[in-house]
Amino acid sequence: MRTAAFILLILSACALAQTTRATIEPALLEKLNALDTKAAAIKDLSAKFEQQKITPLLKKPLTSRGSVSATRDVMLWTTDAPTATRMRVDDKALQLLYVEQKVLEVYPVQGKLGSLAANPLPRLSTLMEQFEVTGVGDVSGLVLRLTPRDAKLGEHVDHVIVELDQERGVVKRFELTDPDGERTIIRFEDYKLNVGLTAEDLSIRAPADARVVHPLERSQ
Repeated sequence: MRTAAFILLILSACALAQTTRATIEPALLEKLNALDTKAAAIKDLSAKFEQQKITPLLKKPLTSRGSVSATRDVMLWTTDAPTATRMRVDDKALQLLYVEQKVLEVYPVQGKLGSLAANPLPRLSTLMEQFEVTGVGDVSGLVLRLTPRDAKLGEHVDHVIVELDQERGVVKRFELTDPDGERTIIRFEDYKLNVGLTAEDLSIRAPADARVVHPLERSQ
């Protein structure tokens, strides 16, 4: 859950606030400024994804595939394999539907992460409040390293590497490393931008007889 929620923060390339410009190398800043115009025009998007979870406890990565759709208020992840799930996130809740089991888990989205998760197409200025942003390697491409500023977030995220598509203003590859060394890698392809997604397109479509549970309420 924490990986998916964090991904919401960087699914699109974003604008750069005036207050952060002094902390960015000039060559990287130039690329980010060019990217800003394209990213600012994205109102909705959809893409296919492949996710790999790499952990020292397993010999082979855990791989899943599916699609993601998002507007500026809502994001829907649909996983087709190996297990069918749907995950919808807005500014109030993260809903996770296990399709075959007909179980719908509901998690509240609160605090700093909640305010960011409310907008899956955030501005880079918002990210800069929570992460140090630096370029990786030379700037012939656009690869960013995000390091948490907040110790609380650092308990879950060591750093994130993001490869951006400069032509379209979207993420091509995302790699999150947690403090235990486990990595989550997500690759995106077949992007479609500004197709006019509706609320119905981003509905979790839970069956009427789905069992609704609130795991965090049970743990309190």
